[in-house]
Amino acid sequence: MRNLGALSAPERKIIECFAEKLVPQGGSFSLGAKDVRISEFVEDYLSNLPLSLIWSVRGLFLLFNFAVYPLANKVRPFTGLKDAQQIAYIESWEKSPVYFKRAGLKLLSTLVMMGVYHDARVAQAISYRPKSTVAE
Repeated sequence: MRNLGALSAPERKIIECFAEKLVPQGGSFSLGAKDVRISEFVEDYLSNLPLSLIWSVRGLFLLFNFAVYPLANKVRPFTGLKDAQQIAYIESWEKSPVYFKRAGLKLLSTLVMMGVYHDARVAQAISYRPKSTVAE
């Protein structure tokens, strides 16, 4: 039986492309989204959600990718835009007067950043030391 949290190849591309704009390689932080395997984290996360939420989140990935057509007057999906166009598109969702777009972007951003901070190398890079849960 197929894991319903598993991402399709287009969904992986959407998440990875979006994540690279939020956490680029060679940016102010030593690790980029490509380094931390965001799509694997998202798959694992989705596989632990109720089915209705899995389909809702996956639908948001597709909406974000293909809403470029009617909402930004572009002839390509988000994943087919040039870097500057992708950044402008993300900013248009961030500044949109439409609550659904701002909330959807927040969800996508949260998934990406959860994946980034989940990586042990990121914790080490930011000097995060989890508190011990074992009584000493």
